[in-house]
Amino acid sequence: MSSRYKAILFDVGMTLIQPRFSDAEICAAICAQHGHSLPLAQIEEEMSNFTDTLVARYREQGDLWASEEGVREFFVQLYAEFFEALGLPQPRELAAVVYQRAQHPENWSPFPEVMGLLAELKERGLILGVVSDWGDWLPDLLLSLGLTRYLDFVIVSAVVGATKSTPHIFQLALQRAGVRAHEILYVGDTYHTDILGARAAGLRPILLDRSGSAPTTVDCPVIGGLEEIWEFL
Repeated sequence: MSSRYKAILFDVGMTLIQPRFSDAEICAAICAQHGHSLPLAQIEEEMSNFTDTLVARYREQGDLWASEEGVREFFVQLYAEFFEALGLPQPRELAAVVYQRAQHPENWSPFPEVMGLLAELKERGLILGVVSDWGDWLPDLLLSLGLTRYLDFVIVSAVVGATKSTPHIFQLALQRAGVRAHEILYVGDTYHTDILGARAAGLRPILLDRSGSAPTTVDCPVIGGLEEIWEFL
């Protein structure tokens, strides 16, 4: 295959993989296991309020992904507040279980097109890698899900001490890929971190918009599914 691009890098969450269960379903299961039988509807209602808090806190602490300690503390504290709002005892202990549960491979699945796409891209000689804001357990998760076999490298914010909001993590990816910045496509689903971060490092970013909610004025290529990436190769 003749292409000006020699490498493709991907975000992970909501780009390559997705959660199999909603946050409310996971919290309901954990509550039940600890003797707290709450209606799922009640948990879902509280979760809808909690989501706004999660997004606001995340934007305030964009560098939290730079260490496993930061990631864990952020989510444990937030979910502790969530369980406290539900009136449950020992909310921090329940929150710690939520974070531990998130690391289990059975809670995640690749999007339907991912395995076949990665296999074909690899077969055609492209360098493939991951650059992700995630906890240090991401490599084990990708291995369990069967994605590692297609990837030349996995760069995780909590491992390297840098997030996608700065060019440094992408510069590390450049070194691992061994090609020039303009020879790399980067695909991610979040404009602020994926697009702006990759662009600042000189990579060509593509916004993955599975829901079709991206503004028509967005200043980068937009695809609705990963299979559309062939249009750029």
